[in-house]
Amino acid sequence: IKMCTKVTMKDLITVHHEMAHIQYFLRYSHLPREFRDGANP
Repeated sequence: IKMCTKVTMKDLITVHHEMAHIQYFLRYSHLPREFRDGANP
């Protein structure tokens, strides 16, 4: 992740949120498409 930030709580929360997106993608990328999305369409 490359992001211009300052050492603030807001930026820490933002980076943590973006890392969660990456983790979610990595965990579900090998599954069939129907299992990648949420339960509710």
